[in-house]
Amino acid sequence: MKKMIKITAFISALVMAASAFSCSGRKPAAATALTSKGGYVEEKMQFAYGDLGNVSEFVNIGGKTGTIMPYTNELCYISKEGDRVFRDVLDGLDSENDDNIYNIYAASEHGFLVQKESGPFFIGSDGSTKQISGFPYFQTAEFTEDGKLFASSYDAIYEIDTENGSTAKIADIKDWISAFDIINGDLIYIDGDGAHCCDTAGGTAKELPEALESFLSGYKPRSSGTELLMDMCSGRDNDIYIGCPDGLYRYINGGNLVEQLMDGYISRFGDPSDTLVSITCGEDGTVFGAFFSGMYSYRFDPELETAITSELKVYSLEDSATVNKLISNFAADNRNIKVDHQVGMKDGMTYSDAMKELTTQILSGSAPDIMILDGLDTDNLAEKNMLEDLAACEDKWRPEGGLLTNITDWDSRSGKLYSAACRFRIPAVGAEESVLKKIDSYADLADICEENRKKHDPKYTLMDYFDMTDPIRIGLMYEGNELLGNGPDKEKLAEFFDTCERLYNNDKCLSDEKAIWYSSAGDENMTTDCIFTSRYTLGFYNDYILATGAVSSITDDINVLTSSDEADAPIKTAYRFGIGEDSRSFLPVCQLGIVQSCKNRDAALKFLAYAFDEDAQETGNYYDGFPVNEKALKWFYDKNMNVDNDFFMGISSSMDGEAADAYESLEVKCMDNDEVKTFDSYIRSLDKPVYINYADREIIETAGTKCIEGTVTAEQAAEDTVKQLELRMKE
Repeated sequence: MKKMIKITAFISALVMAASAFSCSGRKPAAATALTSKGGYVEEKMQFAYGDLGNVSEFVNIGGKTGTIMPYTNELCYISKEGDRVFRDVLDGLDSENDDNIYNIYAASEHGFLVQKESGPFFIGSDGSTKQISGFPYFQTAEFTEDGKLFASSYDAIYEIDTENGSTAKIADIKDWISAFDIINGDLIYIDGDGAHCCDTAGGTAKELPEALESFLSGYKPRSSGTELLMDMCSGRDNDIYIGCPDGLYRYINGGNLVEQLMDGYISRFGDPSDTLVSITCGEDGTVFGAFFSGMYSYRFDPELETAITSELKVYSLEDSATVNKLISNFAADNRNIKVDHQVGMKDGMTYSDAMKELTTQILSGSAPDIMILDGLDTDNLAEKNMLEDLAACEDKWRPEGGLLTNITDWDSRSGKLYSAACRFRIPAVGAEESVLKKIDSYADLADICEENRKKHDPKYTLMDYFDMTDPIRIGLMYEGNELLGNGPDKEKLAEFFDTCERLYNNDKCLSDEKAIWYSSAGDENMTTDCIFTSRYTLGFYNDYILATGAVSSITDDINVLTSSDEADAPIKTAYRFGIGEDSRSFLPVCQLGIVQSCKNRDAALKFLAYAFDEDAQETGNYYDGFPVNEKALKWFYDKNMNVDNDFFMGISSSMDGEAADAYESLEVKCMDNDEVKTFDSYIRSLDKPVYINYADREIIETAGTKCIEGTVTAEQAAEDTVKQLELRMKE
């Protein structure tokens, strides 16, 4: 069966990005017992369908406990043995109601609170439908055991009358909410002021136990419009189980602590590429978790070896979902190794301060073992002999099946290899077929964008930019080597800044009507320079669109691009790797190095070996980058042998968000054998790495932003950039 992936885009107020939070973020104090034996084990449950996707929270209907898939009206329920997931069609959600349901907020034997395009509705167990008055949408909702229904909007919590669809406000909330559950008859939620509790019988406020209140308040919303950070459920003896990015926790009823049962680093809870939907506790104490990727069980194994025998320190300049996933999976496979992930630019720390702190650590003998070198000045680190030569120990980390050495070893220096890239991205440009032929440089893009805006002035974006730094950061992918390769080139920088200014300012509509459509990246960790395919598919129905960015995956990028020739769309689009003809540039991603003065070299080499292993290379976010492991590449290529790996992707046919039929489907087919050969041959020819460290990029972005704002000319911005870069090189 082919799986259907539905991608929808709404005006910004309706878009809610999937949460994917760092395992190394804030972590409230909690009691964690480190023993030599005994611990919870995570197991993925068998499910024939594939991924669960955006299902409902756990519900018990007809004696079956599971979650509901809104697009198929099926209850995905847990088997009696607790190791499999079965599917059963629900009678309450009939075909008429299914026509435009895209989310199920709450479900029970009493009925369903669902979201349709025209707003939220309550569907009774008999199929009767009532629209909820006064609200375009809710954030989340829960039923009580006796059928009362409570929901939260962006600024308040309401009780919903299921008889007539009316609502009654019971509490105001601040800064949205990050948790919302009904536990043992009480409504517990977290907003910008912390954790709160109220009695669902009378709506009166109640105090939470101090330990529980303190723990939950550590997960206040990080911003307005945030997604839920956790889910809670009741267990035996009215204990409360909590699932969140930092792991699985339990509060014992009447106790004075919240204990950690399983760390986020070694479980699905801390995987930044996945999303927790709900947890529930079985009669035997087994906890079940529903995630986008599937359903998992968590059971205590008294014989599990959990003794910590060593510690591995991993350093990265910036927080990254890619790095967090790599660390999480490594820690799950090596529970005897405690992984400490240090993020240099945390809590608003500047690059300069982060470098001073790192230098102090290294000089004081507390250097990290592994460094994620993305954004760091690798030239400086290599010159000061701060990194180990990976070529001298490649038998310890390089896999037998081989790697794309033109990618991994791009930074080889005089026979020594101080860093190795475990993934890569490819810059690309796309446009209507005849327009693409006119593009050979970044300045050509600006000329066409300027011309399109003057001719048509549609009320939406042409380049799909969010911030002023977008055209600068994206442009550096194409022309970074020409600008800085042989030292900063003032003339080329001036032309570059002029191009960025024209692109950004012509991206905006000239009329008073504000642009209301932007690409939905699908993950808040996905940066704008990676949103190429989403921009490209907009061009199927809008011939003004110019797609820029990088392609990063075979499944979600390359397969989409190679399938676009068969798209039933009015505009014939085309794409090209790089900005000009015959480009062989690439972006090295997730570069790993071992610190020369590290204290745990064995664990560091083990981590390096894991990062390049076939299994690790086959997993990741769709914006992580292409794998460099030869066997992992073949695994992706072989998928074209099975049509079940094809899928449908939703694309926008209207950018104004007003047309009811604004979304069409593209059948995404895996590359055929000829396309595989073409792509594989191309990536093996890549020999022009584009790598710009954070400090240089910051200087260029600062000057470029001033040029876009009009406070300096392109020439002045270029002159200032050259001075700043030359000064930094002398330091």
